[in-house]
Amino acid sequence: MTGLLSAWRDWRERGEILRDIRRRRGDQKERDRFLARDLLEEALAAVELNDRRKGTAIWADIVERYPTEIVMLPLTLELLLKLHRYDDAEAIMLTGQKKNPREVYFAKGLANIALTRGDFDLAVERYAAMRKRFPGVWQGYVLGAQALANKNRMDEADALAQQAMKQFPEEIGGFLEYARLAVQREDWEEAIRRWQIIEETFKTRSFGPYGRAQALIKLKRYDEADDLLKATRFRFPLESALLAELARCAQARGNVPEAVKRWKYRIERVPMETHGYYEAAKALEEMGEYAEAEAILRAGIDRFPLEDGPMILLAKFLHGQKDYSREAEAWAALRQVFVDNEESYTRGADALRRAGQPDRADAILEEHRRRFQH
Repeated sequence: MTGLLSAWRDWRERGEILRDIRRRRGDQKERDRFLARDLLEEALAAVELNDRRKGTAIWADIVERYPTEIVMLPLTLELLLKLHRYDDAEAIMLTGQKKNPREVYFAKGLANIALTRGDFDLAVERYAAMRKRFPGVWQGYVLGAQALANKNRMDEADALAQQAMKQFPEEIGGFLEYARLAVQREDWEEAIRRWQIIEETFKTRSFGPYGRAQALIKLKRYDEADDLLKATRFRFPLESALLAELARCAQARGNVPEAVKRWKYRIERVPMETHGYYEAAKALEEMGEYAEAEAILRAGIDRFPLEDGPMILLAKFLHGQKDYSREAEAWAALRQVFVDNEESYTRGADALRRAGQPDRADAILEEHRRRFQH
């Protein structure tokens, strides 16, 4: 009897030990997933700040430390697409699909990779396979229509977008793609009709009137576009894109003073959107308002001192003006803040050479060689 009790205790203790080991392993896997996700977020943040070297270095660290965890994390695919590491993304999605063939994430990821890298034949094929295996997933229809449109198979794209609208009436993606196909054809009257459908179906979204106004501008119906945009602004006062379109409307009709006024007003009303400065500067440059364009870019630099975008655009703007001395100064200012931005060295050296300062150009290139070429 004593032997039986001892054996039973041993069996129970072994069971408890095995359960504890499994629990600890589970806890460690969960911790690893969190750590891998944190690193992926850090890499994505670096890429968003145009620091691709840092993003790539973090990715290499993630692959070495968490090769299993990254397969199931959506941030993995997002990062690899932004780094243009399509082969790596493909390999990870195929690995995941082999282990989890019923998981739509991998089918969707493989199709998105093909679409993003511009392999539209493969994208069409993969989205078709996705629709067959996962008919209840709207991306297979909407993004499949995009892939078809990129192959100029417009009638098929139209049909697929319409199918998405019918099958997923609460999902705006199919409606948007249907309207954008008319825009792609430059059939502006039809575009107005399709944007009107969106406006009537999704009353709480601004896409419909915004798209309709763009089509009206293309048709040179400027007064109608102005009235529509102004009325829409009352309904969507926080939509800064409407302010930009009002500026484009004035610009399209050739009213330069009003366009300048509206672009500046957009910045005043929404000062924390970096792309607003870029759009305004580009438009002002197109209108020949070079001093205003430079002022907007410098305002963007002052507003966002830790972002390289405004500095890069200023340097490129000065290059376009053939003001090479000041272009070189702009690249130098960028190097002081973003020491790992290679473009600031190579293009800065080119600007110095064009400005008649070859010795300083050679010094910058030597610094570039020491920093980036090991």
